[in-house]
Amino acid sequence: MKRLSLFLLLFILVTGGWASTAAAQVTVTFYSHGWGIGPGGVTYFPHAFIKVAGTPLAGGEAVDRTFGFTATDLTTAMTNRPGIVKPADPRYIDDSTPHFSVVATDEQYAVLLEKIRWWMTPEGSVYNLKTRNCIHFVAEMAEILGLKPGNTRTWKPVVFMTDTEKKNPGKLTIITAGAKARPETAPPPEAAALQEKGPDGN
Repeated sequence: MKRLSLFLLLFILVTGGWASTAAAQVTVTFYSHGWGIGPGGVTYFPHAFIKVAGTPLAGGEAVDRTFGFTATDLTTAMTNRPGIVKPADPRYIDDSTPHFSVVATDEQYAVLLEKIRWWMTPEGSVYNLKTRNCIHFVAEMAEILGLKPGNTRTWKPVVFMTDTEKKNPGKLTIITAGAKARPETAPPPEAAALQEKGPDGN
């Protein structure tokens, strides 16, 4: 009986370790937000970003970070200018909408981090509102995770997110809870006209 009890104890410890390892994985969640007014009256612009959270199966440090690509100077964003990869602004992150998530393999996670680092280099950090904006950034992250990106020829992140969901049935987990607390604010008239035309001017 003692030998059997010892065996059962070892079995529980070992299989418990397997369960713990299996639960350790990195999840990438895709977010968007539209025009809005944050605390203190600050205006924030439409944006797409990702949240990377979890621990690789092979072990290593846990991660819980957000990444998005934006212009360093919005007044010149229509031409090629330096951009920056930065965390989502905490002033509006709670008002953003999580659309879907994907569980990344360790290999995908490593490639994802490598690609994010590349977007931080002089070559990779070129920003252009028409051709290389936050939507293009998250589209590349989606491709790394084995997804077919949605329409990137839009200035509305929610359009990209919805289209990506439609193009990848069964490949992602659609998030139905966690919608933003505040309704989207209407953009200024000049921005609304530009947004309706889209990057192609149509």
